[in-house]
Order: sequence, then C-alpha cells, then structure tokens
Amino acid sequence: MGYRKYVLNLKEAKAIAERCLQEVLETTGEPVAISIVDDAGALVYCLRMDEVRPICLELAECKAYTAAIGELSSSAFGERDKSWERELANYHDNKFTHIAGGVPIKVTDPDSGNFKIVGGVGVSGRMPEADEDIARIGLLGIEL
Repeated sequence: MGYRKYVLNLKEAKAIAERCLQEVLETTGEPVAISIVDDAGALVYCLRMDEVRPICLELAECKAYTAAIGELSSSAFGERDKSWERELANYHDNKFTHIAGGVPIKVTDPDSGNFKIVGGVGVSGRMPEADEDIARIGLLGIEL
C-alpha cells in the first residue's frame, strides 16, 4: 500500500467560503474576509466582501493558519497556550494568533477512521466569537 494524502482542493475551499458568506448575508451582512488554507497553512481561497477593513484580510488568513497548523480552533489554541503559560512569541511564527475566528477543516481517514486536519477556515470582520461561529457554520453540510 502506497502513501496517500487527502488534499483540500479549490472547489471544496470555495464551497466552504461561499457557505460562510451565505451565513453572513442571512444575518447582518456586516462585511467580513474569509480565508481557507491547506494543512500546511498555504492560502487556497480568499473571499473579501466589499468595504471590509483591510486588516481583516490578514487576520482571516492568520486565524485559518492557526487552526490548520495548531489543529485546534484559534480560540482553543489561545486557551491552551494560556494554560501552558505560553506566548505567541514562543512559536517564532508571526502567523499564529489567539484571536477567535479560525476552525480546522477535518476529514475522516477511510483507512483508520480517524480525523485528519486538511486545512483551516478563518473569518474576520465581526467580533471574534461571531467570526468563529461563521467559520463553523461554513463547514456544515460540506462534503469533503
């Protein structure tokens, strides 16, 4: 048996971002930026609503990166680091953040039945907890 690795593709990343956007438009419509990264933290897809603040683009990508690389939501990553008395500077990686709004993208490994992290989704533009809710909703009903 050879090595197999699931890779998040553009179609899937776009579907997740569009599901997040749908949730935003069905609620307040307040502009957000949405970023989807792969398991290495590389940007796969980014969606920027009109009039979103420029900093939100960078924050959305950092939240997605943290979720993918840290294998936890960005808020849980921050809570874990707080309990370990660890600061972001300890990572020597300026893309990590403790701001809520990033959620890991998981798939089930068909061989083992275990979850694998294949990427992360990050949302920025609202209050951090609301951003994270949108990111979670973006994963609902998406077949990976």
